[in-house]
Amino acid sequence: RPREGRSSTFERAMPHNVHIPAVLWGVIVETTGWLCPLTPLENRWRSAGGGVPYEGGFVEHYIMPVLYPHDITRDFQITLAILIALINLIVYTVAFTRPGHATKMTVRDSTPLLGR
Repeated sequence: RPREGRSSTFERAMPHNVHIPAVLWGVIVETTGWLCPLTPLENRWRSAGGGVPYEGGFVEHYIMPVLYPHDITRDFQITLAILIALINLIVYTVAFTRPGHATKMTVRDSTPLLGR
């Protein structure tokens, strides 16, 4: 029975509404070589704070030295991006096609039931 005093509510949150666009953006930036728009902003703030801005993007500056081999090629970078996208596709396909999964977010009417 719906709760009284509420209009309509979503039955549950949908984190994939945030995660899927983030994965797509990461794959696009990684495979096209685009620079994340936050990198110039970070460098501007570094300069304003008396720091030294860095060349390249966030991934090259912070992530590659830790996670990627020193001699990584562009082809290997693209392969990693495609692999991550495929893993996400498989996980979401399994999650959304399992028995009992609601395919649509439902909105339930929770107007008060008068006379009951």
